[in-house]
Amino acid sequence: MHQRDSTRYPTSGISTTPNYEHAVRYATHNGKSGYVYKIDTASLDANGVKAFPVDHHAVRPAIPDDHEVILVAQDFGPLPDRIIVEITEVKEPPTGE
Repeated sequence: MHQRDSTRYPTSGISTTPNYEHAVRYATHNGKSGYVYKIDTASLDANGVKAFPVDHHAVRPAIPDDHEVILVAQDFGPLPDRIIVEITEVKEPPTGE
């Protein structure tokens, strides 16, 4: 579910951003370490994944600088592993940086 309040907006979509710094910020939300997945966007169609750019569907995206794209598998299930190019573990930078 791509919304933080996922019980309010149930969906099978995964929220993504092409902005690495923004991805790190989301992955380390609440001071926890996390992961950033690099996705091969050129392989989405071949793997049955549709991309929905938020700015094409929302009048005023909440965070326009994210250039958010929602990815949805054709069967509304998990995204196929084949679209993942790299997984990077990230940690929140120390306070003050």
